[in-house]
Amino acid sequence: MSDTQLQTLDLNDPTLILPDEELVLNPDGDAFAGLAPVDDGEHVAVLTFGQRGTQLGTTKDGRKYIMAHLQATIEEGTKKFVVFDTVSTLVQESSGTSRMAGVLKAAGETVPARISIGDLARQFAQFVAGSPRVLITTRWEAQYQLPPENGASKGKYKTFLRGQRKFPENGNGGLVSEVKAPDGTLVRAQAVITKYAPVQG
Repeated sequence: MSDTQLQTLDLNDPTLILPDEELVLNPDGDAFAGLAPVDDGEHVAVLTFGQRGTQLGTTKDGRKYIMAHLQATIEEGTKKFVVFDTVSTLVQESSGTSRMAGVLKAAGETVPARISIGDLARQFAQFVAGSPRVLITTRWEAQYQLPPENGASKGKYKTFLRGQRKFPENGNGGLVSEVKAPDGTLVRAQAVITKYAPVQG
């Protein structure tokens, strides 16, 4: 609203002249529904750090790792979408690499086969500091929180819908992004990043 001009009105003033442009409204529209996430598929995005930046953590088995909170900003036409992701230095047994190294490699950066946790995190921070443009693949997901178990203060989150086509239609050619979870709560779909790649050209 900072780029608009506001004027205080007295609607009881008989000399007041108000704009008479006609508004076209959807009688069934929900003004409080919020924007649906960006569509599933590939999008060019600008990477920056999210509010939580980077954090140092330790796994249950004592392994140290650094986690980075990312914000991917997508601008398509007049619409702007923000998708969040977290990547860490933890090496996954299934792939033999870390998600942090994977983002660097996917964006065309060189990652050595042997590197310290700190040096990988520094390389990644330097990369993100340049607000790089990357190609991301997104997918709608809906999650709900399970009841706490084994004395935990919070329950884990479980995904019950994956993929935009699994969400119901709203009757106007679009999709409903707010759905009922198995426990009866209403939850909103979120776009998650499933893949990174370099921007071609």
